[in-house]
Amino acid sequence: MRWNDIAELVGMVAIVIGLYFVYAELRQSSVIVRAEMSTETNQIFAKLDEQERVPAFASILVKAEMSPENLTRVERVQLNSYYRRVLTAYARENYYYRRGIFPEWVSFIRLTAPRYFGSGYGQAWWNVRKTFFISSTRAEVAAEVDRSLEQREAVEFFQGFDNAITRQLSQD
Repeated sequence: MRWNDIAELVGMVAIVIGLYFVYAELRQSSVIVRAEMSTETNQIFAKLDEQERVPAFASILVKAEMSPENLTRVERVQLNSYYRRVLTAYARENYYYRRGIFPEWVSFIRLTAPRYFGSGYGQAWWNVRKTFFISSTRAEVAAEVDRSLEQREAVEFFQGFDNAITRQLSQD
């Protein structure tokens, strides 16, 4: 072998090693970006949970469940904002999935849609709102929310959870 051949071989090996390091960096960056985006989604739902802990808003949720016909216009506006944030988070998950950033998005909706839209008011709100989703690029999200609400046991769990706790407390 001549020195030129050896130098060429060493150069090719160096290029392959360099490409491997670039690949490893990109892969690590991708994992970090996915983790950050997932954290952002968790923060969205943490803020929704925080909102539920505020007594004034919690009373609106209870009123929406127990006597939705008595909701004021202001309370309906607050609920509309609350539910829209849930749908925005769902659409965000789907968007990132379609872009190849998230490996999956359906289980997130299946776990949470019965909680947010399982009450009578939540279901009525969704039935009105979903027409906007069906007619947009979010039709896939609308279909998944509908499938989740068809899971009667999950919806009934969230509807009856408070009642089950109350019964348990009265038995003790």
